Amino acid sequence: MASTGHTIDLTRVLWTFQVRGGHAFSFTLDAHPKVQHDGAMSLWSLYLSDGEARAVEAHAVSNGSRVTRHAELPNTEQLEERDTLMSAQRGEIDFLTIQCPSCFWMDMNVVNRCGLVVADSPTRETALTTFLKAREDAISCPIR
Repeated sequence: MASTGHTIDLTRVLWTFQVRGGHAFSFTLDAHPKVQHDGAMSLWSLYLSDGEARAVEAHAVSNGSRVTRHAELPNTEQLEERDTLMSAQRGEIDFLTIQCPSCFWMDMNVVNRCGLVVADSPTRETALTTFLKAREDAISCPIR
């Protein structure tokens, strides 16, 4: 498999569980809200290791439930955007103004990070008429 330059921590990933039938049950996991099944149908999203996911599935099956589960793995575009956002959090990215990181128009996927400057006219007009924050940020923008 070719390297994309990104590293994925596969220790824990987002798992989606669909649980059907069986007895009602509940349990708790560290760093998660209480997980409950009413005996009919439940859908859970849990951030777990593969072993933890297998244990959760086994617990549901032991209560008579049918379980399907799958992991949500990021695609290349998501990894690149995450890397960019993490760089911004580490202070490795310069913004045009101090207001930019909280601006409605901030777009990490464009070179100057300003969606107001690069948005096509229909997109800009729709945002300005639909979202109050878009209007406020456009008005208060010091570089506009």
